[in-house]
Amino acid sequence: MKKIRMRIDQKGSQDGVTVKQFKKGEVYSITDRLADVFIGENWADEVTEPEVITPEIIEVNETLITPEAITKPKKKLKRKKVNVD
Repeated sequence: MKKIRMRIDQKGSQDGVTVKQFKKGEVYSITDRLADVFIGENWADEVTEPEVITPEIIEVNETLITPEAITKPKKKLKRKKVNVD
């Protein structure tokens, strides 16, 4: 088995019977034989290193959050009971 990243949308069959749609930009683990065809036709690139995403800063709703900011949870506020007459 080899890991590949598709360069284009392309159909292919790993078992010679079932045809599957492979999407551009997606990473697949497929048989060596099919991977060699996709790579040989320049339809895909082999993925040799594991993908690790470790962002230093994560942007959420235009607010920057650093790893230090998310290490300590905030205190929960207690609700006061109010009598309504």
